[in-house]
Amino acid sequence: MPTVLAERALVAEAGGFDEQQRFAEFHDLCLRLAMHGEVAALAEPLCSVRTHHEHYSSDAVADHAGWMRLYDKMQRFTAVPTLRAHCWKMREETALQAGEGTGRRRRLSRATKTLARALLASWPYPRWWWGVMRAILRMPMRAAVKARKRADPTAG
Repeated sequence: MPTVLAERALVAEAGGFDEQQRFAEFHDLCLRLAMHGEVAALAEPLCSVRTHHEHYSSDAVADHAGWMRLYDKMQRFTAVPTLRAHCWKMREETALQAGEGTGRRRRLSRATKTLARALLASWPYPRWWWGVMRAILRMPMRAAVKARKRADPTAG
């Protein structure tokens, strides 16, 4: 877990924490701070994080949605073409992960909605289309395997 020290004026200039950014809010703030000021890095650890079962990151679908929102936002903020392209690519990959994750949980309607929202940004990428096809085809196959295991627990 990185530690960030910034002057209050710089945090205010960058817009502070985005309370709409439910996940990846720390990364969001750090990226916006880096766009507004100089950055220095230290290799030594300055903090530690205690993890427990109530962390929000246990909701992987919401976590992916947060990262998708972050990549959308950063794509709009930067004027550097390579960074914009990287944001689109990362959003595409995150959308696929979110769709596949909801599909693994047999939430077909939620997976479909997640992938449909991603369509606006991801349609130009052939890899995205292959990923969507794979995610959609895996959903009924996983359901069939689970049904078979329930019917015959000795089946592998």
